[in-house]
Amino acid sequence: MIVNLCSSLEITIDNSTPFAWELTSKVTAKQLEQVQQAKQEIMGHFRARDLSEASCYVGMEISRDRAARTLSITQQRYTEGVLQKFSMPLCRGRRTPLAPGTQLSQQQGEQTGSSRYAELVGCLQYAAQHTRPDLAHSVALLSRFMAAPTDQHWVAAQGVLQFFGGSKSVGILYGGEPSSRSNFSSQVVGFGDASLGRCPDTGRSTEGYVFMLFGESVGWKSKRQQCVTRSTAASEYLAAASLVAEALWFRKLQQDLQMGGSSNSNSSKIQLYTDNAAALSILHNPIQTKGTKHIDLAYYFARERTQQQEVTFSHVSTERNVADILTKPLQPERFHSLLRMIGCVSLG
Repeated sequence: MIVNLCSSLEITIDNSTPFAWELTSKVTAKQLEQVQQAKQEIMGHFRARDLSEASCYVGMEISRDRAARTLSITQQRYTEGVLQKFSMPLCRGRRTPLAPGTQLSQQQGEQTGSSRYAELVGCLQYAAQHTRPDLAHSVALLSRFMAAPTDQHWVAAQGVLQFFGGSKSVGILYGGEPSSRSNFSSQVVGFGDASLGRCPDTGRSTEGYVFMLFGESVGWKSKRQQCVTRSTAASEYLAAASLVAEALWFRKLQQDLQMGGSSNSNSSKIQLYTDNAAALSILHNPIQTKGTKHIDLAYYFARERTQQQEVTFSHVSTERNVADILTKPLQPERFHSLLRMIGCVSLG
């Protein structure tokens, strides 16, 4: 059982009337009885209220179907508020956030004011980080131009907002029948991918990863890599390093929740997937070659953690690699196929 305890503080400033600072406590446990026991312990020590079953948390709407054993999270009300804020309440939806092949550069268009652009990208980013992995790549791309956006960047951001508004009922559905989940696993699994040289300004590659549990997304990220690579294998290997770093955090979380056995057992290893055979060879082969010497030594911890059996890597076909959605704009059919595979569906 995990309990995050937060107390309320009473503070007096300049002998004025004291005010209370109220914080929320969260309780996580396998059994309802443990939750009730933890609540009683908290309420016995602090002045607290039981808010019962959560239906909304930091802008996320939570819905449960006990009979079907499902839980869904969306941000529909938040989306509607963003659309109102940017005067697009009745916008027509798009099939993808960015058109296939889209590449944005600092040299495109005429510079515009940055405040409105930054405000829009920040609103989109909040959704992308919580319930909308389908926005992660496009928002990460738009975020590169926060300091000096141009009119072309603003048009692209409005296009993402248009997609966001047309898919406001989209969220993540957890639970249900295992047979309906193509990547169903009772343990956390991770998928990583990279797209070589996607940034026209720096020549750096774009990488992304998705972590899944019981067939649904529980963690994702898209970002530009920190150095230039000269081959697909090198960019995929660096993406594997980011994948391993996040996997180690999930491994610790699994152990805390007693989901992965002891820290020395094979069951505690996190299964990771990549679609690049050359990167897999580097991860499993301790022999360094001239073709890999330019990779920064800091990234070699991925191979070390693989050899220590904290994680294990396997090959997955490009068609089944769900992290592909986080590295580049895709054709609509491919985009929506991957969305279904990571449990991101319309819940309206």
